[in-house]
Amino acid sequence: MSSYNIYIILPGTTGSTLVDGLAGYNPKYPTWPDLVYEAATNQYIPDPKAAASMLETSLLYAGIVCGWNTSGSGYASLAAAISAAAGATPVSAEAPFIDPTTITATAKYPWELPSSLTTALVIGFAYDWRQDNTTSAKMLQNLLYNINRLYDNVGQVFLIGHSMGGIVARTYLEVVGSASDPLYANITNLITLGTPHLGAQLAFDAVIDNLDITKYMGPILTPQQADDIEIMANDFVDNTKYPSDSTYELLPPPSVQFITDEDNSTLYSVFDQNLPMTINDENADDLTSAQTLLTELLNRSNSSIPYYCIYGVSSAYPTCTGITYTSLNGFSDVATANGGDQIVPTSSAQFQGAKNVVSWQAQGSVNHMQLPGNSSVQTQVLTWLGLGS
Repeated sequence: MSSYNIYIILPGTTGSTLVDGLAGYNPKYPTWPDLVYEAATNQYIPDPKAAASMLETSLLYAGIVCGWNTSGSGYASLAAAISAAAGATPVSAEAPFIDPTTITATAKYPWELPSSLTTALVIGFAYDWRQDNTTSAKMLQNLLYNINRLYDNVGQVFLIGHSMGGIVARTYLEVVGSASDPLYANITNLITLGTPHLGAQLAFDAVIDNLDITKYMGPILTPQQADDIEIMANDFVDNTKYPSDSTYELLPPPSVQFITDEDNSTLYSVFDQNLPMTINDENADDLTSAQTLLTELLNRSNSSIPYYCIYGVSSAYPTCTGITYTSLNGFSDVATANGGDQIVPTSSAQFQGAKNVVSWQAQGSVNHMQLPGNSSVQTQVLTWLGLGS
């Protein structure tokens, strides 16, 4: 019997649709992004905070990767490029709403996968990006268990993570999973696109309600839309229903000092108890959980699987590379032109200090959102997948 390779694409935060648990697998209007965006931009509900409350409901579950069924979107374009080169079938791995506290490695959730494996598969792994990355990693583990349960002719398994999707994959490889897992030995490599291996300083702004989208995302939104979406994001981060919000797990790890005090004499990490200003006390549990996971990932103690990293560079808009605190203005960003892809600094996306050899490729003038759909990025990805010409 022939064996067939599996290519799993993990989107970044907000990169999966969230749908009403009562509406079925592919409702016409998912709560995220459609209804939430309309609420945030005053097209549907005039109060942007209502959008955040919509994301708090336990009736939501991950639907499909955003744009998966839209020709030309970033994730769909990447899936199409891999499918064409590998002779593969693109499918979406979606599951009904699952309470994170009930997840076990061997539970048989009804993933939407073909009944038999007759070609290579490109799987878009939709996960609930609101939950902590350890929970999402357990969902990935469960997906691999179910692939192994369904098929006895699986070949190599490749993981391709964009942004936070790379953190989810690493959390499985290094923290949640083990060599005894079915298909763990089949995993050939992990390719990350703009993944904040050493954190994204911009996540700190979201945590302290200091987000300024227009500074980093350019003229995509009107000022009013940007303001409303910032309110939505800040309110959601402050009021998450999960034990640990994934936003905190996008912060730079404890050993990365990126906050400078007002006389520029001392550097702090976000987890430093001597910070000039204390982050909201109600988020202490989120910070504690994030510190634990980020420390484990920084040590990268138990993964022999090679990582390949691509970073983007935005030539038009800066990347937040640090934070300065002053008693007069509070926290303000230190932005660097051409220092990253608007969201993730180049040093973070390269994963400096890895124990294994890591290859990386600079992609000039490709911003964070463009990475999955960029043709030169896709060419490099295909090469690392063994599908290059």
